[in-house]
Amino acid sequence: MFVEKASLMQNRAYWQFFREGKEISVSFGIDPISDAFIDLEFVGPSVEARDALLITLRLFLQDNDCISLRNLAKLSVIDHGLSSEWHQEFPSLRDTANDLLNESLEVVAKQIGMSKLTAHDVLHTFLYGEIAHMNSEKRKLYQCWKGLSVFPLLEFSFTATVASFLCVVSNTAELAASELARAHV
Repeated sequence: MFVEKASLMQNRAYWQFFREGKEISVSFGIDPISDAFIDLEFVGPSVEARDALLITLRLFLQDNDCISLRNLAKLSVIDHGLSSEWHQEFPSLRDTANDLLNESLEVVAKQIGMSKLTAHDVLHTFLYGEIAHMNSEKRKLYQCWKGLSVFPLLEFSFTATVASFLCVVSNTAELAASELARAHV
């Protein structure tokens, strides 16, 4: 199922945005008096493309889904005849995902008046505050962020995190497909 869902995501418009060589960006000006960002604008995949992709992406994040990276790690420990390649590469991919999600977003945090903010915080606030599985606390925070003039910085951070996480999922799917082919499944 992991390979199937990863393939589904790779065919979505969101992923196609990046495969076409397009880049995400934030344009802005700086107020000469306050040195604050002004007139911020985010350019990236459409909201519709984002929402369609994230309904599937969350399966790789949530532990209650069998294809989450954490659940794959648990299955890897059991070792049902997995290759040495899997045991070498999968932990590295999972570490990459964790490092990505734990990345500190200090510049963005400063702009929104927070002392600490990680890519995980932004991803989960967008995902559970706006897109799927409404969480009242995340919803309130998302609505607060959306009202900020620097919201495009958060959109940029979110989109960059999702794109990087998609690469990890894609690489893990390739590894899993090789593993399945080796096992003749």
